[in-house]
Amino acid sequence: MLYLFVTNKVDETYLIAAWIFAAFRVLHSAVHCTVNIVILRFWLYCISALGLWFMVARAAVSAL
Repeated sequence: MLYLFVTNKVDETYLIAAWIFAAFRVLHSAVHCTVNIVILRFWLYCISALGLWFMVARAAVSAL
């Protein structure tokens, strides 16, 4: 997402998606280090990945 910063296209939507990504990765790591419920870790990872892919897709569409 350095591309967004360099091209000065960061807005509130990207920031919210980035914080969602970061928060769910922290939750994923916390679950992994404590109770290690695999299905819960899987869904936390999926939600974080959706945040990242949302940013990638939105950047790709706006670059067209």
